[in-house]
Amino acid sequence: VLALCFHTASLVWAQTPDNTIPGKFVHADLVTNNLSAATAFYGGLFGWEFDKRSDYAVVFAGERDMGTIFQRDLPPDATRKPRWVAYMSVPDVAAAQQIVTNKGGATVLAPRTVPDLGTLAIFSDAEGAVFGAMRMDGGDPEDYLAEPGEWIWIQLLSRDPIKAGDFYGQLAPYELVDNAHSERSGSYLLVSQEYARAGVLTIAADHAEVKPTWLPFVRVESIAAATAR
Repeated sequence: VLALCFHTASLVWAQTPDNTIPGKFVHADLVTNNLSAATAFYGGLFGWEFDKRSDYAVVFAGERDMGTIFQRDLPPDATRKPRWVAYMSVPDVAAAQQIVTNKGGATVLAPRTVPDLGTLAIFSDAEGAVFGAMRMDGGDPEDYLAEPGEWIWIQLLSRDPIKAGDFYGQLAPYELVDNAHSERSGSYLLVSQEYARAGVLTIAADHAEVKPTWLPFVRVESIAAATAR
């Protein structure tokens, strides 16, 4: 699951002396049981290009690295489906794992080092929403206004945004604030140093079928044209 976004304002947040931006989402992976179908779909939708290997493909929008698509066998379980995982920058992945555990979350993929990328792990929060944590080798990429085909925003769907804000505020220097630009009630932003890093949207009580999840957005030139494709 991912979303399309037509436009958003440029976001800037100063990097720390070690070139990290804790709380910024810096990487994304898709885990799927059909690599060929996934590359065909996203290549046709966004114009993405791929450096394909035997069981994975690195994704590029122009020259910008957009993440990786991994081929993995999925068990015949309706709760296990192909999914995108977005990674937030954290100062220490092992420390993040301890915080996740203490706050009622769980470890999906234990911390590990990936050559030429950094140290990463995958967790679920107290509501079951899956996300990644990462400390990138060489520091985080600077902020920029995304071009069409690039990641531009991310939003958490939550049944308890206040509790979610507390959970993620332990992992990064977030403050949960009301989203004054949204017409929907129960809309918040995860903010640090007065800049937004992610949105948090309350799942309506009458939508029991909607599960808490992180939803990444890709910028497109036309929502209608992208939807038709």
